[in-house]
Amino acid sequence: MVSPSPIKPQIRLEKRGKTQWAVLSGDVEVEVFASWSKADAMVGRLRRDAACQKRKCLCCKAPFLSWGPGNRLCDLCKKKDSFNGTV
Repeated sequence: MVSPSPIKPQIRLEKRGKTQWAVLSGDVEVEVFASWSKADAMVGRLRRDAACQKRKCLCCKAPFLSWGPGNRLCDLCKKKDSFNGTV
């Protein structure tokens, strides 16, 4: 039997008053901004960070924290002189 993955809280924006935007993770207020664009940027960062998971580097096989399917090489392998953008 496969154990269910932990449920991640929903990250969202909520308008507060006339000029403020609150960033919420589940029911917890993370931060309040006077600018919608700054609040939206924070939501993007939090969603990206929540999507991170441990993967093995396709080059050296070392585990590293990957932000998504397009990120399969660790930082050390990306910095190697021989890295040309393909695996």
